[in-house]
Formats: sequence, C-alpha cells, structure tokens
Amino acid sequence: MELTVTTNSVGGIMHSPVVAVDEKTTLREAARTLRDADIGTLAVEDEEAIAGIVSERDVTRALADGADPDEVWVADVMSREPRYATGGDQVSTALDVMLVAGIRHLPVLEEGELVGIVSMRDLVRSGMRLNLHDGDLAELRTLLDDALRDLSHEIAGTDNAEFRDMLRRRRERLQRVKDTLGS
Repeated sequence: MELTVTTNSVGGIMHSPVVAVDEKTTLREAARTLRDADIGTLAVEDEEAIAGIVSERDVTRALADGADPDEVWVADVMSREPRYATGGDQVSTALDVMLVAGIRHLPVLEEGELVGIVSMRDLVRSGMRLNLHDGDLAELRTLLDDALRDLSHEIAGTDNAEFRDMLRRRRERLQRVKDTLGS
C-alpha cells in the first residue's frame, strides 16, 4: 500500500486534553465515559503516569467473555505499555506504528507525560491521501467487512441499550467508509 501524507506533525492533529481514568475504574464506568465523551479510547493513569489505554473494543470483548461490568476494572483489560508517539513525530510515522501494531489509537507523550491521543480517524482527517492499488483496495474492503461483522456480533451480544446504540453508530460510520470505496 502506498501512502502519501500531507500533514507534518502528530502534535498538530492530536486530541488534547486526554480523557483519563484510574486503574480501578469499572468496565461500566469506562463504557459510560467512552459513550459520554464519544471517543474510542481512554488513558489509564496510575500516580500521574500513563499505565495503559483501554478501548471500547477492550471493554466489549471483556463483557462478551462474561466479565461483570461492576466487578472488573480497566486494569484487568487495558493494554499496558502502549506504543506511543510524540508531538513532533511525523504523521506518517504514527500511521506506520498504528498499521503495524493493528491499533486505532496512539497516546502522545512529551517528556514522559501524556499530552494527547491521536486516532486513525485523526490521521484520515489530517488530509492524508491514500493511493491504493487494486489488491490493496480488495484487502481494505475485506478488513472493513470483518470489522462490520465483528461490530454486528458485539451489538447482538450486549444487553446494555446505550452501549448497543453507540456500537450501532460506529458501525454506520464504518459502513459509510466502506460504501465510499465502492463494491
């Protein structure tokens, strides 16, 4: 896949301040925070340092596996020692890290302190231009189909109406992206 990036630095596109919770936040509280802030990931802080990140996908998987939303903490499901970028990193570098790691959110650190979060959506909105070859386009469509199917299963598997509605909205946005790629 060939990528051309027009925005220079991560610091120019990151979201700040970061929505953070502590390690003893329950999955229910994390899900509410994600929903209320309409974001896909939370920083998890421990004594003012970043201990990890927890995404809506982490919460959904834990609940689908039978976790009690009021008894399981984000520390139990978060990604520890997440990959990160700095504000001065090139957007293309952040994109490479995210694609290789298969992640959609990247904390932004400056001198060890969390200063922002950059998402795959931020990278797309930054003005990146994608030059896809036919094989790459077919692979992207397959990945989108897989993601849409996973979201449908997650929606069907949750009893929480608010969380289900949030997942539906995300599925609709993903479907619009797929539709713009054609069939």
